[in-house]
Amino acid sequence: MQMRKAINLIIVLLVILIALLTAIIIISSRIGSGGNDPADSGSHEPPVESKDNPGGTAKPPAQTTDTPPTGTGTPPAGTGTPPAGTGTKEPDTTAPSGGTVPDGFRLKKSFSSGTGTPLNIRADVRGEKDAATGKVKVTVLLYLDYRSLYLGGRKNCRLSLGDVSEVFTVPGIHEDSAEEHSQFIASVERLCDYGEKLSLYAKVPFRGSYSDIEIDALEIDTDITVK
Repeated sequence: MQMRKAINLIIVLLVILIALLTAIIIISSRIGSGGNDPADSGSHEPPVESKDNPGGTAKPPAQTTDTPPTGTGTPPAGTGTPPAGTGTKEPDTTAPSGGTVPDGFRLKKSFSSGTGTPLNIRADVRGEKDAATGKVKVTVLLYLDYRSLYLGGRKNCRLSLGDVSEVFTVPGIHEDSAEEHSQFIASVERLCDYGEKLSLYAKVPFRGSYSDIEIDALEIDTDITVK
């Protein structure tokens, strides 16, 4: 009889324990599902204020890339290209070659203003080895070529060979003859290295007409190489 009472008591206690465990499980399940309440699903944290944009929201950092921007390192169009038409005139005197002057060397050249008329200036260039210096002594003789000519004196005429220059005056000329005439008007002289390049320039103002051609000046502008 006492054994049965003990068994019944144990059964009652087990039923109570099971009921308590069931209640605990149900309560825990409800508490765990409360974090997924639809009413709370739309809540958001307040925006973060940016130091660089007071009162506004912080902007996400700009994305970086290892790819260089298009055109990076490309020089501007036309860089390094010289302007058209510049650099074509050679300097008055180039660096001398310093070569040995050959024995018996002779330089002989002639240049004209080329007006297309009988009136011109002509530069005869002569050169030979100078025994004292071993260089080349270059002499330029300038002539006025013409036929019949009436010309008043002309001042500020010029003859230059490299850095040596002569300013001179052409005297008045009155010539009726139709024959060819050649009148010496100026000269310059310079010592040069063999192979040296020099500018040759001569100018005589005219400012008139000859053989029905208007001529402002009789002019020679060229380069010569001493070799």
